[in-house]
Amino acid sequence: MPNYNFYDVFSDSPMRFQQFACAVISVREGCTFQRFGAGRDGAIDGLFVSENGRTVLQVKMTEAKGKALLGLMRQERKRISPENCNRYILVIASRTLRDELKEEIRKIIPEIRDTGDIVTGVDLNGFLERPEYAHIEKEYRELWLHSGNYLEEMLSFSALRELQKRSNPKFKLMEKERKTFVETNAFQEAIHILETYQRVIISGDPGIGKTAHALCLADYYICTEKYEAFYFVNSLEEIERIMGEESGEKTVIVFDDFWGHSHFSESRLELNADRKMLDLFHVLSSYPNIRLIFTTREFVLQQGFLCFPELEDFCEIRKINLRLNSYTLAQKAEILYRHLDESQLEYRYVKAVFNARESILHSDAYSPRSVAYYLEHVRPGDEESSQAFADALQKYVRSPKEYYENVFSQLSYGAKIICMLLVVSEEEIRIYPELRQGFMGVADACGGKIEKEQFDNYLRELEGVFTKIKESVFEETEVVLDFLNYSISDFMKEYLNRHIEAYEMILAEKCNCFNQLFYLASEIQVSEKCLTYLIDRMINERKKLKYSYVFSMDVNQYYSVDADVESYDAHKVWQLNRLYEITYNADLYHYLTIYTDALIKALYEGRADHEDMENIINLVPRMCKNGYPVDSRKFLEAYYKNIWWSTEIAWMKYLKSCCLDCYDAFMEDHMHEIRQRLPGLVLQDIEYLFDDIECDAKIDDLIMLVPDLFETFGIDYTKGYEKELYEAAELPLPKKSKRAVIDPKDDEPSEYQIDQENYEEVTARAESWLVPETKYLSPKEIKAAERMVGKDYRKGYLTNGKFAGDDFMIVMEYLEHLSKLPSDKKVFYNGLLDYMLEERTVEQRSVLWTAARKLTENAAFYFTERELDMLCGCEDGNEMFRALLDSGLIHKRGKWYYFWNNDMQLYLSLRSIEAMSHERKQVYYQEDLRELWDKEDGADWITFLQENEGESFKD
Repeated sequence: MPNYNFYDVFSDSPMRFQQFACAVISVREGCTFQRFGAGRDGAIDGLFVSENGRTVLQVKMTEAKGKALLGLMRQERKRISPENCNRYILVIASRTLRDELKEEIRKIIPEIRDTGDIVTGVDLNGFLERPEYAHIEKEYRELWLHSGNYLEEMLSFSALRELQKRSNPKFKLMEKERKTFVETNAFQEAIHILETYQRVIISGDPGIGKTAHALCLADYYICTEKYEAFYFVNSLEEIERIMGEESGEKTVIVFDDFWGHSHFSESRLELNADRKMLDLFHVLSSYPNIRLIFTTREFVLQQGFLCFPELEDFCEIRKINLRLNSYTLAQKAEILYRHLDESQLEYRYVKAVFNARESILHSDAYSPRSVAYYLEHVRPGDEESSQAFADALQKYVRSPKEYYENVFSQLSYGAKIICMLLVVSEEEIRIYPELRQGFMGVADACGGKIEKEQFDNYLRELEGVFTKIKESVFEETEVVLDFLNYSISDFMKEYLNRHIEAYEMILAEKCNCFNQLFYLASEIQVSEKCLTYLIDRMINERKKLKYSYVFSMDVNQYYSVDADVESYDAHKVWQLNRLYEITYNADLYHYLTIYTDALIKALYEGRADHEDMENIINLVPRMCKNGYPVDSRKFLEAYYKNIWWSTEIAWMKYLKSCCLDCYDAFMEDHMHEIRQRLPGLVLQDIEYLFDDIECDAKIDDLIMLVPDLFETFGIDYTKGYEKELYEAAELPLPKKSKRAVIDPKDDEPSEYQIDQENYEEVTARAESWLVPETKYLSPKEIKAAERMVGKDYRKGYLTNGKFAGDDFMIVMEYLEHLSKLPSDKKVFYNGLLDYMLEERTVEQRSVLWTAARKLTENAAFYFTERELDMLCGCEDGNEMFRALLDSGLIHKRGKWYYFWNNDMQLYLSLRSIEAMSHERKQVYYQEDLRELWDKEDGADWITFLQENEGESFKD
């Protein structure tokens, strides 16, 4: 066991002891403590924030004991803020402390859970004895120079050879990636960065292709730039070992997931990694023959920057952030096609996936990894049709829930809360002020699990992983947060429903927008207690809660996110009624009844304003549907008398459902009056609208509405009235549109058009080798070929047959040797097969017949070398396979082999049946064929046997 005196070892550098202790405790606790530099730190040398609260680490470079130590701790107590500390871990350089003294310290600082959270020198030495702490002892030279424990483990040539040996298997992975890799602009940009700075960091979403880019960059340097050495490393220490050899070889080094695979890990980087990386980057220019390629997930990189902010500026300009939009449609398509080509799928499955390409490629959640994984590892089920397999792939690509679940579980609590706020907001939300204010409110209720001042860092953690910061689709001047795609939004809704008990009351109490509360109550499966609380807030705080939408036509066609909080009250009440129809909450119905009573009373007393009239239209018919009683004749009369706007006449049709007994008669009685009144009301409305802040838009909308409104009530929309209308609106009469002059620049294709053309070109090229279609001669071309050699066979099996040009030349050679033309198709093909296989051995013929039958049973008319090889069924399969190919009956296109045509394959298959003994044929017909009925296209083979085996088949 090591026996370091840490006070002596670190006497010249207390800060190094603090860093050392932080690293040790990080390994012990299985988490990463954020470190703080020298200076005033509020009694915090390390900090870890989780869902369980804030854990504070304090490191004391002291040998004080007894009362001196207790006095020191009392001073520390004064600096600790109880609300910012749920657990306190103390590390002291002293060799040991008595248990009684530890208990006294716990009395002073009760946040120390037990004496195990008071770590002394003896404890630290004990940790260093264990293998998981070995890298820490190696890292701190002060330790091993003091004791000599690790001097014998300095870098050696044998260690470097071992590293090279370990990297060799990556060459196979490199070769595999090369087959399916598609170069993007990011790839070329990475080469440029490497040539400029000798290093590049490739970050991005999981599954987006970081490792593939890294390996193919290495492949580029090895194959194109003739680099001599390749290493795949796991630590900065290994990079230093390689550089320390100073061999002068041109070397490319890949460090995959250099800051942890699924979350930021300081122990993954060893100790003092920030200093080591900076030192490495500074000295790299002294090694011009080295290229360093790092990969990391973007959110892991951002988590790392939180701990090592000094590295951010140094890394940012040497970074490539791969995102889905890094790939054009053509590139995404080519990735799919290459993986299809490399897959072991049968032809019909490849064709089904190829035909489903549009749905796959346009999926918001498409990623190269999801396509690669499914096509490489998921095999079609025994009874799974090709279409079912393609549908399953589409579903998997659209919603890879396991991937989202894995990534979300690694996010900080603050980042998770931002996702919760975004999903209950239903759509994009302004970062300032709505999201930030909502976040701060929720943070207050989370018991120290969230650091408010880290709001911007939480956003960065999510950027490109779950969310994107962008200009609003409604207002370009507004900066908003939105999910990357709809599948993430769907996942978040599902996740929130599954874990609602952990979040419901926090969100219900602290969400500060009406639509967020409505979403929780109507879309999320909250408890009865929470639902009651939400309804109470929406009723009592209705006029204090705004909407978070940047724009919403559903709320109001002239909606503004900066409107007063009391705005859009009619829509809020309408939503409360919708909520009642979902929940049938008694308190909500009671409130709506009182509200409706007040509306109708104002209507009867002639005091209903325009907003009240809109509210009546939205609310009363729905309330009547839910049992609210109304005197329909009195109600219609009161509404009509309160009309002061033309739109209020247009709204009357919505009252029919609650006034069925008198609506038609009422409208008939008042139609003449409406026709006389409506044209004047429209002109009056325009005059009033000039005082409205949205006057231009509202006047334009009214003018657009008038022709249809007049038609509804049988009023002529004359040219004279149109002129009067536009004069009142102070607008020129619309003129007939002239043909627009096209600017030559408008003819230039857009980026979308270019991408679409590239996609179509890539797809057409892929179709020729992924799902080839043989070009057969037409009947007219066949007759022309016959006449060229002076023949006119006039046989349907020739004229209507499927023959490629070269194959038909062989057919005519065969026919030239015959004294008499075959009488029918069966005789023709049997003779042609004998002619072409006359030089083959009996065994080779038998193998070919059997292989053809097995392919036909599986409806496989295009097949791979692997499939055919498996079906050859002989000891020397490769030699037999070559003999089959040399027969001239099989052609190849792309990776697919195929017989001349389907007829030839079927007649070859029939030879296998004819060669069977009577007993074997009987078993085949009675038992084996039964299994084919349910197979995709299996019935075709059975139909062929019925037609060609005749009585034998029936018997």
